[in-house]
Amino acid sequence: MRVTHIPSGIVVRNEDTRSQWENRRRAIATLEERLLARAAIDAHVATNTARNAMVNAERSAKTFTWNEQRGTVTDHSTGRVWRIRDFERGRW
Repeated sequence: MRVTHIPSGIVVRNEDTRSQWENRRRAIATLEERLLARAAIDAHVATNTARNAMVNAERSAKTFTWNEQRGTVTDHSTGRVWRIRDFERGRW
């Protein structure tokens, strides 16, 4: 017995028993399992795509880095480094 899911194109073939009814039942059960597996994969891909869209991995978006231990502020667009006190007072 061969069962085809037309929208997805999945074809399942089952000839385990001599009973046509039993082969059809098993083929439909196998088809349902494959459709559920495909739906789970599609949902996983959609979730990952949505998560990846939320992440901005560009370093160019970073303008300044404040380093408290060294007491410096670095401007990434120019590469210039200031002392934190001078930067806070507007001496840049």
